[in-house]
Amino acid sequence: MNLADRVQVRDGSPQCYGTLVEPEGPGWALRQPIEDPDNLDQRRTELGLASAAEFLAGLPTTDRWYAAQVDAEEVERGFGRKPSQ
Repeated sequence: MNLADRVQVRDGSPQCYGTLVEPEGPGWALRQPIEDPDNLDQRRTELGLASAAEFLAGLPTTDRWYAAQVDAEEVERGFGRKPSQ
């Protein structure tokens, strides 16, 4: 579903399943626009996905997410390793 939403958004259409998020304060919000938002949770349920509210509640805070991204980048660059001789 994430791929379907990504393709739709890339093509300038609203996302259908609400799988794309963006930072909003310390948490996340569904990226807008969303196709037929009144029936979003019904579409998600039909595919076995949690409701949009449950999905958002299960995401880490933006602080924790950004910290994890920085840690991953440092690992990729080899920070904390001794230079090879």
